[in-house]
Amino acid sequence: MNWKFEIIQDWDIIWSESHQERWLQHMEVAENAHVFFHPALVKAWVETYIPLRKLSPLFVWASCGESVVMLPLVLWCKDWKGAFMRTVVPCGYSDYDYHDPIVANLKDKQQLSIFWLLLRSHLRGMLRFDSMEIDGIHENYAPEWINRENKEACPFINLATFSSIDDYQATLSSKLRGDLRRVMRRLQELGEVNIHTYSAEDMETAMSDLPRLLELHRLRWPNAYKAPCFHANLIRRGLTAGVMHFTKVSVDNTPISWIIAFVYKGSYYFWMPTMNPDYAKCSPGKVNLQFCIQYALEKGLDKYDHLRGDELYKSKLTDCCDFVYSAIVYEPSLLCLLKQALLKIKAKLLAH
Repeated sequence: MNWKFEIIQDWDIIWSESHQERWLQHMEVAENAHVFFHPALVKAWVETYIPLRKLSPLFVWASCGESVVMLPLVLWCKDWKGAFMRTVVPCGYSDYDYHDPIVANLKDKQQLSIFWLLLRSHLRGMLRFDSMEIDGIHENYAPEWINRENKEACPFINLATFSSIDDYQATLSSKLRGDLRRVMRRLQELGEVNIHTYSAEDMETAMSDLPRLLELHRLRWPNAYKAPCFHANLIRRGLTAGVMHFTKVSVDNTPISWIIAFVYKGSYYFWMPTMNPDYAKCSPGKVNLQFCIQYALEKGLDKYDHLRGDELYKSKLTDCCDFVYSAIVYEPSLLCLLKQALLKIKAKLLAH
C-alpha cells in the first residue's frame, strides 16, 4: 500500500482560504469526522498555545488510491522543565477529547495501520523528534503501538432510538425520573427558571459571562489547568462557526449553570459543565443537561456524546459506551533515553 504524504509546515498556508475549503470538504465526506478537528476548534487551540509553547505545524495529508487521511499535528519543543523533549502531538492535545485521524474511503483497518507506520518513518526523514503522543483515539483508528489495556470510557446516548425527550426519559430509572422532577420543582420555587442559548450575535453577553463561569469552574476543579484566553478563543471561534452549543440556566436572572458543548454532523458533544455551588442542593446541572438532551432530540441528532470519563451521573443517563486509547511511543535514540531518564529523576524528586 503506497501512501503518499503531504506535510504542511506553514501556518499561513494552513489558515488560507483554499486550504480551509479543502479541509472542510474532507471533513464533510469523511466517515469519522469529529468536531475537535474542525478548523474553528483547531484554530482556537493553536492561537491560544502559540504564545505559550514552542509549536511547529505538521499538518498531515495522506492518500493511498481513493483513501485520504487528514491529521493536524504539531511538534512541541519543550523547555528545560520537560527535559527539552521534542514531542509530536495532535492539535488540541490534552484539551480536546478525541484525536482520531479524519479518514475517507478507507478500505480496511490494515490500511490505516500501514499509514501510522509510514507516517512515523516519513516524519523521521523530515525532522528530529523524541516521541509521538496520541490521546483520545478510538480503537478502529489507533496505531499498533497504542496500549489496548489503557482505555478510557466514553458514554453516549443513542438518540436515534428516541423521538422525544419523553421517550428518552421513559428509559431512565423511576428514581432518576423522580429526582429530575424534584430538582425542577425546587428551582421553580426559588423563582422563574430560564434557559439561554448564546449565539454569534450574542457574543458580547457570552464574553461578559465567561469570567464568572471560569471562576466557578475553578472552585469545583482547582487543579484543572486553563490556558489564558483559551475559552474565550474557543467560544469566539465556535459560536462564529456554528459548531458550539453554549447554554445558561438562570433563576430570576441569577446564572446557576452553564454547559459548553459542540454540535457537528449528527452528534452532540457534552464538553464543559459548570454549576453555581450556592444552588447545589437544587442540582441545576441536571436541569441544564436535560435541556441539552431535549435540544439534541429536537434537532434530530443521532448521538449525545458524554466524551471521556466514566463519572457516575453519566452511567445513570445511558448504558451505551465507546472507548478511547492514549499512548506515547519514544524514538530509539540515546538522546531520547537520556531525556526520559531526566524526567524520571525529576518525577521522583517531586514525589518526595
